[in-house]
Amino acid sequence: MKITTLLLAVCLSVSAFSQGNGYLGISMQKASDQGVRVSEVLENGAAQTHQLLQNDVILSIDGIDVNTAKELKDQITSHNWGETITIVFTRNGQTQTKQVTLGNRAQKVTYHVKRKVTGDKVVWNFDNNTYITIVNDEPTMIDKIGEDEVIYTQNLSSETEVPARFSDLEDKLEIIEAIDLRNAGKRFYPSITVYIKTYTEPTKMPVAPTKANSELSVYPNPSLGEFNFNFKVDKASDNKISWQVIDITGKLIVEGQLNDFEGNTTQKLNVTDQGAGVYLLRVVNNNEVYTERLVVN
Repeated sequence: MKITTLLLAVCLSVSAFSQGNGYLGISMQKASDQGVRVSEVLENGAAQTHQLLQNDVILSIDGIDVNTAKELKDQITSHNWGETITIVFTRNGQTQTKQVTLGNRAQKVTYHVKRKVTGDKVVWNFDNNTYITIVNDEPTMIDKIGEDEVIYTQNLSSETEVPARFSDLEDKLEIIEAIDLRNAGKRFYPSITVYIKTYTEPTKMPVAPTKANSELSVYPNPSLGEFNFNFKVDKASDNKISWQVIDITGKLIVEGQLNDFEGNTTQKLNVTDQGAGVYLLRVVNNNEVYTERLVVN
């Protein structure tokens, strides 16, 4: 069983109301007269990225009045990650309008990973809790300390069905692969790594429109930050396309535009300076939006 990369579901909704996964990143309360007051701006959210402030009072989203927290949540989660909304709000008695690109809530988990090499055997230790043994690039054993403080052991092979208590095996193998890639070719391979991984909650991802003879693909994906994307349509309805890469906070990372588009293009993307995480690629052709997530290890 070779080490393989597991693509996790990378999306989120802050309300069961909607099919979208847009995330603004605020705590809120009803204002005294109209609108919804921002009681707190949360870290790593679109509100922080687009400089909404505590005590701003949001009056409307895309022209629709909001007067309760539920109404505001419903409007936000009717949109997807990467969509831009128009927010009308008051600040210090002055009415303002702001264009906000929605983000996607994510959880960052820090792992302390130790690596011990003995000949052809490598033992990976995650937070002194989970131990994975790899021999000649093949995972052979996983040991895990349960909540009852009992050590559970499972031999690994292509024929082995892994019990539910080892459900994090593929996730840990992905991290091992990412650490190996980061250190490939280096003279010094650290024995201890602090690895921060971004997870998003398993809910619906923005889905590209299913149109005949149209396709957006990204490769390699995951990568260390260098990607190629190919976009093609059977018949170009516009002579230009635009594209953007957006992070989980709604921040625009890079964008571009291609003129004289004739129906098929392959472009290079480089986000190596942004660090590990999940990003969203949006391609717009004649007001039709296509999306694909990018995973940077």
